Amino acid sequence: LLEEDHELGFRLTVAAYGEIVPDGQHFLPDDLEEIVPGLFLAAILSSIDRTKLSGYDVVRLLQARDRLVSHVQAGFYADVGEVAHACDPDTPARDVYPVGWAAEEVQTALMRTRRSAEADLDLALRLRSRLPDVFDAMESGQVDLGRAKVFCWELESLHPALVPEAVDRVISEASGLTTGQLRARLQRIVTQLDPEGRAERFGAGIEDRVMAVQSNPDLTGSLLLLNADPKQILLASRYVHGLALKHKARPGETRSLDQIKVDIALDLLQGKKIEGAPPAPAQIMILLDDIGGHVPGYGRILPETVAALLEDATVDINTEDCAHETASRRPTKTQRRHVQRRYPTCVWPGCRQPAVVCDLDHRDPVAAGGPTTCRNLAPLCRHHHMCKPVWKLDRHPDGSHTWTSPLRHTYQTGRPP
Repeated sequence: LLEEDHELGFRLTVAAYGEIVPDGQHFLPDDLEEIVPGLFLAAILSSIDRTKLSGYDVVRLLQARDRLVSHVQAGFYADVGEVAHACDPDTPARDVYPVGWAAEEVQTALMRTRRSAEADLDLALRLRSRLPDVFDAMESGQVDLGRAKVFCWELESLHPALVPEAVDRVISEASGLTTGQLRARLQRIVTQLDPEGRAERFGAGIEDRVMAVQSNPDLTGSLLLLNADPKQILLASRYVHGLALKHKARPGETRSLDQIKVDIALDLLQGKKIEGAPPAPAQIMILLDDIGGHVPGYGRILPETVAALLEDATVDINTEDCAHETASRRPTKTQRRHVQRRYPTCVWPGCRQPAVVCDLDHRDPVAAGGPTTCRNLAPLCRHHHMCKPVWKLDRHPDGSHTWTSPLRHTYQTGRPP
């Protein structure tokens, strides 16, 4: 922008749209969140010196720019899709069907790899023809590129006639869901709309199971088990987790829990003997519903998988009331089961760590007189538990939580199911 445009943009951001304040501090418009992504929003954001904003406004700037980025990316994929239909270099003539050389044009024009260009073209065409509502949400800044890709991936095999209904059920709340939460929500919707098709796709996927190894940029390696039976995946992961917990508790152990789990899994696959008694049968939380179940931290499972897990795992579907208090700092088993049932995952916004591997946090600390009751307990994964000293947590009567950040922004988690 020209220098005078910068000055105009700056004046649009100061208090009362024009009042210059001491020390040159910058302000964002009060209605910034309502400004539609486009040229005007871009002009405002380009005029801001982020180092002159308050900590509170820096977060608002981040959120506004994220909406603008989504808007620009929507335009990019619209351009890619238009290249696919362009058929004459001198006129705006357009072909009804995508031309066969479009991927090569995108690849060469943008200096991309062939696979990258093909992936961009595929996403552009899906957004244009199969998911127009997702594209519109992306253009308005409500849905970012990551969420748009989740829509494409999870609805890929759904019959085209059912796609609009699937999108309509979740698009309005997609911006408030992480990609993991959105994926889980779409899996439920697809199973509801097409249960027979979901079962068929599950069987076909199992047939494609494979173990793969790959080298990483730092020259470490990764071992991948793809398209495996979810029952076996859940039982194996919980088994390794139980062994790792026993090793982590040993005196002098310096490895992190994740490092121990990797080491144990590799030892088991090589037939090495693992020291210590095997852990107790795996405890797996399953939220049952009319179309199967959902395992917190993993995702949706079919009724057949639920039945199989009931045979080989300790499945916690406890719904008993839990109003009693214990004098101990540590909750009783009954309290633990009740809290884990009420809050299946960590109560940090967007976190999907299963409650069964989380700490049970006293909302009101024991040192400050907080009781060990179900109402004063909530699961927090170890990482987010460590954030609590500088983040304020409030619980509401309906069971939802509000987190207040050090920069005074608030984020709410929904009430438990």
